Amino acid sequence: MHNPADTPTSQFLSLLSSFNLSQHVHFPTHDKNHIRDLVITSSDTVLAPDVSFTHWSLSEHFPVCTRLSVNPTPLPPPTLHSFQRLHSIDVGSFLTDLKSSQLITDPPKSLGPLLSAYNTALSSLLDKHPPIVNKLSRRQSPSNPWFSTTLRAFRSTLRHAENIWKRTHTATDWSSFKSLRN
Repeated sequence: MHNPADTPTSQFLSLLSSFNLSQHVHFPTHDKNHIRDLVITSSDTVLAPDVSFTHWSLSEHFPVCTRLSVNPTPLPPPTLHSFQRLHSIDVGSFLTDLKSSQLITDPPKSLGPLLSAYNTALSSLLDKHPPIVNKLSRRQSPSNPWFSTTLRAFRSTLRHAENIWKRTHTATDWSSFKSLRN
């Protein structure tokens, strides 16, 4: 790695580049002024390695020390979730209100108005008996900075291939899933 013009080194660096990777050690890590230790990260990562070394005369290798600094991503804004606790409905009270609704006492004779009355009566009863609860939820921890949208899409593709294989158990689907997994 100490000579970028060397064919194996240039091929290796080209391979890293083709996979969008960066090599961060640019100083000798061996007593013969060779670079033998590497620190490789994705080129588009938010991880920023701080690479340094300490010269130890007891060994032919110099230790490479890295410290990854991560720029914290801000927490997403709180989201408002609305829901109803359907299990808390008092069934007796619900049935009493249903029996006194226009849907039961004076139902429409034709299908269109009957459907409308049905939807209106049940919607109002569901709004009354288990009231809508609004809850503001806040994320307690930041998302993982290394889990990019590319990784999320790839994981989704992998899970899809896995589900297909579990459903079909064919050799082709197994090969596709195994190829993505590897």
